[in-house]
Amino acid sequence: MSREVTFKTDSNGMGVYSKANMYAAIRDKCTDCTYDPLDKGSSRQQRHACTSSDCALHPYRLGMNSKKEFA
Repeated sequence: MSREVTFKTDSNGMGVYSKANMYAAIRDKCTDCTYDPLDKGSSRQQRHACTSSDCALHPYRLGMNSKKEFA
């Protein structure tokens, strides 16, 4: 289910990601981690129900920074 995310580099060789590519990569990683086709719900519903709050991507799993919204 993963897709290849292309990125550009700046003059220092650092990756430059668009927000769309960044969130697509996070969504794909979270889906890879949480989705079980034998479990109830869609991959989106299973990502939403994720309880792994120690994961660095957890606040971004829904396509936004949840901590900023609820802080």
